[in-house]
Amino acid sequence: MLTSQADFESHLRTCGNGVTCAHYEHFDLWTAYHPLYDRDFNIFGLEALLRIKDNDGHWISPGELFSKKIPDSDDYYHQVNLDRLARVLHFRNFSLLHRPINLFVNLLPATALSNLKSHGQTLVLNRLKQLGIKTEQIVNEILEHEVDSALEIIELRKAIIECRHNGLRVAVDDYGSDGSDDFRVQSLHPDLIKIDRHLLLEFLIGKSSSLLRGLELAKQLKCMVVVEGIETRDQLLSMLELETHLYQGFYLAKPKLLDERTNLDTYYSELELTMQEPNLPQQINKHQ
Repeated sequence: MLTSQADFESHLRTCGNGVTCAHYEHFDLWTAYHPLYDRDFNIFGLEALLRIKDNDGHWISPGELFSKKIPDSDDYYHQVNLDRLARVLHFRNFSLLHRPINLFVNLLPATALSNLKSHGQTLVLNRLKQLGIKTEQIVNEILEHEVDSALEIIELRKAIIECRHNGLRVAVDDYGSDGSDDFRVQSLHPDLIKIDRHLLLEFLIGKSSSLLRGLELAKQLKCMVVVEGIETRDQLLSMLELETHLYQGFYLAKPKLLDERTNLDTYYSELELTMQEPNLPQQINKHQ
């Protein structure tokens, strides 16, 4: 298991332009960021995404590496290592942007539970301080439906409480997908709920109950709602009419890779400019 700064440093390298990448087992790891916009189309935060190449230079889907593993197996521990290393990578690269915005980072439930047992958050908190990132800028995205048992939910709840105690926020990712469950979400009491794209698509064809239930749940929990997977103007307009707060999807911007060719001086401004002007009604589009 990767548990110390020295462990992580042995897997990291820095390019001439300052961007950090990593190597683990047979994979090279890079960061990409995908913006989330508020209702005024300001960038509220960046979601850190892992980009992976194998030794032959082929891109690998993160879903292949982060599919659920058997607890306590070798694959399970390698996955936790990858998850921890990815977070270190994303933190370092985020610090290069020098922006007072939020950073959304994926956190496997397995990693959260492992951190709880090994006091793993201490290393994270120390590293954030060294990098000049405030803890309140960090939003941990957790897939609650990957937790199977009531005991694991209780343990995950403890991990989330520890996150909040340390100033970190928590989002439930992909609400409404697979086995996502309202009771588990209520138990975790997140700061944000990210609505899965398929609820958006159902809403647009008249099947509104699931999405509206998610909005009602968020209202009860007093948390923000993020709508993922917005790919058209009509989808964005329909979500703006509801009590939603944040928006993400290819219609607004695509993820942008950070690698050895990145110009860091223009990276953030290019993210701002990738948003297609949606030509929305004046009362909800400050750009007109």
